[in-house]
Amino acid sequence: MMTTFKKKLVIQGSIAFLSIAVLSIGIAIFSGDIEQYGKNFIAAKEELAKRTNSLSMLANLQTQYNKKAKDYMLILEESIPMETNLFNISRDFQVLATQSGVEQTFAFTGESRPSGGTLGSVNFRLQAVGEAENLQLFIKNLEQFRYITRIESLSIGRTKDGLSTASVRGQIYFRTGPL
Repeated sequence: MMTTFKKKLVIQGSIAFLSIAVLSIGIAIFSGDIEQYGKNFIAAKEELAKRTNSLSMLANLQTQYNKKAKDYMLILEESIPMETNLFNISRDFQVLATQSGVEQTFAFTGESRPSGGTLGSVNFRLQAVGEAENLQLFIKNLEQFRYITRIESLSIGRTKDGLSTASVRGQIYFRTGPL
C-alpha cells in the first residue's frame, strides 16, 4: 500500500510541479504583454478623456456659434430686403425726409440681378430740398438707413431762394431668397 501511496504522491506532486512550472512559464511569457496591454489601456483611457473633453468644448463652441449666428443672421436678413419688399423703398425714403423736415423725390434708375451667390441691387436717385440743418439731419438719417445702401455720389448745393439741396445716387442691395 505504501507504494501505491508513494506513487499517488509522486504523481500528484509531479502534476502540481508541472502546473506550477506551466503557470510560471505562462506568467513569464505573458507578463511583458500584460504590462504592455496595461500601458495601452491607460493610454487609450487618456486619449478617450482628451477626445471627450474636445467634443464637449466643440459642442459648447457650436452652441455659442449657433446663438451668435442666429442673432447676426436676423440682423443681416433685416438689412437686406427681399426683392419683393423693394416696392416700399420710396415710402421709406419719404419717411426719412418727413422726419428730417425736407422734401424729396425718389426714382429707381436701374437694377443688377443676383448671380453666382452675389446679392442683387437696385440703383436709385434721390433729390432732397430743405433748410441746411434739416438736410444735414436727412443725410445723417440716410447713413443709418435700415437697408444696406451704397452711396455712389452725394452733391450739395443751394437753390435760388436760399434752401439747400442734396442729390444722391446709390444702390440698395436685395436678395431673392433666404440667406
